[in-house]
Amino acid sequence: MSPLVEEGAESGIAADPRVSAAAFSDDVLDLGANSELIEITPEQAVVVRVKEHKKPELIPLADVQETIVNALKNSRAREQLASRAEQMVTTLQSGTALNVLADEQKLDVVESPATSRNMPGVPAQLLQEAFKMPHPGNSVAYRSVTLANGDYAVVGLSAIYPGEAVANAEQLKGLGQFIAAGNGRIMFDEYLASLKERGKVQILLDNQ
Repeated sequence: MSPLVEEGAESGIAADPRVSAAAFSDDVLDLGANSELIEITPEQAVVVRVKEHKKPELIPLADVQETIVNALKNSRAREQLASRAEQMVTTLQSGTALNVLADEQKLDVVESPATSRNMPGVPAQLLQEAFKMPHPGNSVAYRSVTLANGDYAVVGLSAIYPGEAVANAEQLKGLGQFIAAGNGRIMFDEYLASLKERGKVQILLDNQ
């Protein structure tokens, strides 16, 4: 992760608050250590290491005035989008048909039948939210979702289909290695934490 700035990044994996928190933790930022394994999605995990840390510095107001104004405008726009998305969810939950509401709001409806967790062409944020939603039963469940570019979308979940068992031996082997690696990391971290709590550290300095 390079370079590192105090306000944090707002795109890609760095948009995940756990990644930013790990990057600015004492072990990673001050000691130069690798972070713990962070699971972004069931198929994607990252380890953070800081290459460069740029500390904050004072900048003349005239140099950043335009940036501040644009940031305030963008913040206000995001608030309006979030409010609009939540209003749409409320309207849909009250019984208004999705196609009817989309026509009124001049928005596009994209259907994705039998969507998997790693469906190509579908924003990751939509997939993550959809797979966290409860079973809709005989109706349709709706949620608003913030996309990576700051836009908002409304996802509707109409059905959940059981997944297929992994039958491929190579896939099973890879899955087992992934789980074993994660468990090994957890056990090592717990062991290291116990050593820090119980151990006594002495630092010997060579004055020669």
